[in-house]
Amino acid sequence: MEKYSNKVSAADQVFKHLYAQITSMQIKVGERLPTQQELSSRFLVSRNTVRDAITKLNMLGLVTTRQGSGTVATAPPGDSLTDVVDQKLILQPAAVSEFLEARMFVERINVRLAVMRATPKELERLLSLIEAQKDTIEKNDMVGFSHLDVELHKTIASYSRNRVMNVFFHTIWEKLYQFVAEVSFLEGIVDESFEAHKRLVQCIVARDANCAERSLTDHLYRTGQGLERNTGTKLGLEAFVDLLHESETKKSS
Repeated sequence: MEKYSNKVSAADQVFKHLYAQITSMQIKVGERLPTQQELSSRFLVSRNTVRDAITKLNMLGLVTTRQGSGTVATAPPGDSLTDVVDQKLILQPAAVSEFLEARMFVERINVRLAVMRATPKELERLLSLIEAQKDTIEKNDMVGFSHLDVELHKTIASYSRNRVMNVFFHTIWEKLYQFVAEVSFLEGIVDESFEAHKRLVQCIVARDANCAERSLTDHLYRTGQGLERNTGTKLGLEAFVDLLHESETKKSS
């Protein structure tokens, strides 16, 4: 029997415990999870706390709730990149690393072009998106934050005024929302993302392309670190480390 005292951290702890059991196949595919009442008694938390943890697992596709059967573990995604693109990104470390790298190389160009080409009215739009994100965090609306997270990146891409780059970015919009929706429920990710978005927009508004590019790279790197922290797996973020080191070297020279 385990005991957690704070509701938010307790939900995260219950989530991590069940996540580990399902992904390690201790709870097998098709096997019913303990009832919410049983989990509540086991962890000495409220049923609302258990429900929050189950919701996170459901968002990741690790469980499904069936009428008359309770909450049942579902099949983890396959090992191939094709399987990952069609299913749950964060459960496949190699695919996550590749996805973050792809985003980095596309979005670095987008933010530099946005710095050059965004109009004053468009800069105001970016600032309004930051305020809207802040509002969703205060309301603990993670779904709303996920939508606004993707909307910010899409908006910056559109301000690049480069149709070819926008076609590239269009191809990952759906996966970007899936990725953001999955990681938003992990501990610390939303707060870190919000602070990173603020820094990124501040750099764009200041018309500082180097600052914007570094902020974007740092944002994606910290997202990767957050995933490593929450899942206990190494993603291979060396490309981000190299770029950030290169940026620091240029800045100090």
